[in-house]
Amino acid sequence: MSIGDAVYDDRDTGMMLSAPGCNAGDPESKRVTNWQRRNPNGVAKLVCGNSQFGWRHIAGRHGQDYQNIVTKYRLGRSWDDFAKWAMSTTVGAPQAAPVRNNNTWGYTAPIQIKNKQGQVVRTYSMLVSVSRSDEKIITAFPR
Repeated sequence: MSIGDAVYDDRDTGMMLSAPGCNAGDPESKRVTNWQRRNPNGVAKLVCGNSQFGWRHIAGRHGQDYQNIVTKYRLGRSWDDFAKWAMSTTVGAPQAAPVRNNNTWGYTAPIQIKNKQGQVVRTYSMLVSVSRSDEKIITAFPR
């Protein structure tokens, strides 16, 4: 259910950030974007999903984490643009991508936040979980 820009999940009484590009009537399988994966190679498919996986899950469960970084470091972009950039960077040039016990690859990579002088002021470790069976992104968040 959505009210204005807020999206509510029937299974969750808390407010979620909306998932730009995924309207209330869009199916879970609607493709938001694809990124080329490296090591192992393939495609990482970002689909609308639901509260358990995909873009809606990322927006609802981790969107505020991305928004906090964008706000704190005045990155001058929306949370969702930053999240997509961080995900694409992580799956495109991972530091590691081990197989996890839930049948996913756990792509990780450092995401550096730099000041105007180009100095690193903070490094986050991104995790992007990609299903081994259908290459859909399950979740993605900075740590």
